[in-house]
Amino acid sequence: SIPVINSLDVTSLSFTSAYTVASDAQKKTVSGSNLQGKITATISGANAEMFSLNATEFANGDELTITYTPASFGEHSATLTLSSVNAESVTLDLKGTPTLAKVKALPATNVTENGWGYTANWNATPGATKYQATFLYDVNGEPTQYILQDLDASVTSYDVYARALRDKVNYYVIKAFAGLNNEYESKSDTIAISLIKPAAVAASEATNVTETGFTANWEASEDKSVKYILTVTLNGVEVSKDTLIETSKAITGLTAGTEYSYTVYTLNVVGLKSAASKAMTVTTTANEGGNTNPSDNPETPEDPTTAVSENSAAKLTVYPNPAVSVINISGVDAKSVSIYSSTGALVEATAETVINISDLAAGLYHAVVVDNNGKKFAKSFIKE
Repeated sequence: SIPVINSLDVTSLSFTSAYTVASDAQKKTVSGSNLQGKITATISGANAEMFSLNATEFANGDELTITYTPASFGEHSATLTLSSVNAESVTLDLKGTPTLAKVKALPATNVTENGWGYTANWNATPGATKYQATFLYDVNGEPTQYILQDLDASVTSYDVYARALRDKVNYYVIKAFAGLNNEYESKSDTIAISLIKPAAVAASEATNVTETGFTANWEASEDKSVKYILTVTLNGVEVSKDTLIETSKAITGLTAGTEYSYTVYTLNVVGLKSAASKAMTVTTTANEGGNTNPSDNPETPEDPTTAVSENSAAKLTVYPNPAVSVINISGVDAKSVSIYSSTGALVEATAETVINISDLAAGLYHAVVVDNNGKKFAKSFIKE
């Protein structure tokens, strides 16, 4: 009996795949009759290197997989040959057509605070020789489509200024081109970008107020994608600033009997901020211990803001506040002055009332003054 390799029911196979980033695969069952050995598969031809097989030898009834991975633009061809001992070979023409991978447009960045511009972004597309960007922009207050031609292949962002539609929803679409005559092209999805500022939220009354802190609270935004920026101030000077997704924040390390304020604004995904909330004021509770000493070592108290005489806030003055290089102590006949960081570390001890603080890091500090009668007074200040 003569060995026979069965035909594959077709004389050619066509493949389509994105240049360098994807593959197209097709499967065929190889079989025959009266075979005297395995079936051998080989690929030859002008573009054989762009076609591959899952194996080179197959038993009767095995599945053969042909994969096309284009490494250049243009039409590609090769030939699949099936052979076996004493059997007539069977051939199959392979044809491959590359495409340009879809452009991946990315979210906009650098959205300007006044809502007049942003940066359009996209990933580099393998094989692209140029890009084209389409924007919706403003012409005398009317939304108009603007097409920016022939951006170099090395460009993956574009700054959109003035053309942006202020306080409206904008969009951009990126096209990529390749080939000698730009015959290959692909287009990104549409990227929408709103230049509408997010809605403000209201600050709520503080809770858990203690001598050294409180919990700041605020309403939740209806926009679940926003973040909250919480700013705590003392006499108009920033004490802390946090970016949060929660609607409350515990504030610690503060001075007893001192009035603080906090505001909240929202920040959306493109970086636009809402108006700040109305400031909420909160006064930390006064120290109940009055004149007690927290430690036998006055230079290392557990909390430098405790053990403070009554009405110290009215007597002791630290100025200027905030300060850059020097602070002045007045209102108290000072015998000694100790300066502590917000964490309670002693950073300066002196008998002077004009103190050089230029070497201190920026932040919140506490000045603790002992008068000639042994009474203690405390005042917080900001070093800029």
